[in-house]
Amino acid sequence: MNRRKFIEQTCLACMATTAGISLFGIGACNTTQVLKTSSTNGNVLIDKASFLAEKEAKLIRVADLEHDILVLKEGDSFSAIYLQCTHQNNPVNYTGSGIVCNAHGSQFGLNGEVKTGPASIPLKKIPISHQNNQLSLTIK
Repeated sequence: MNRRKFIEQTCLACMATTAGISLFGIGACNTTQVLKTSSTNGNVLIDKASFLAEKEAKLIRVADLEHDILVLKEGDSFSAIYLQCTHQNNPVNYTGSGIVCNAHGSQFGLNGEVKTGPASIPLKKIPISHQNNQLSLTIK
């Protein structure tokens, strides 16, 4: 094999490998829907119909709150957690299988309990109730 053919084949192999890695990375992304809303008298209303799957998560971005709220649906039940780390009030991120603080490494379960410190207090749970076809989150 001559030098030119070797370089062509090596470049093609590198491009194919890179493309495969890129496609794998795209498929592994966690894409949680973000719903932007505001509160009225300390309550946030969300249409239950926006939760289509049996098990689903949505991030609720409320205009007058510093951090997002994670709303989880499993079957017919819903739960909500305020995404603020209890260690130093930094934002935390939903990963699909848990909640992580990128600032200092605290890890939390999906019900807000501390899995790994430095945080020692669970995340704040937001009271949630059902009203007709809507969920009502009490934030104040």
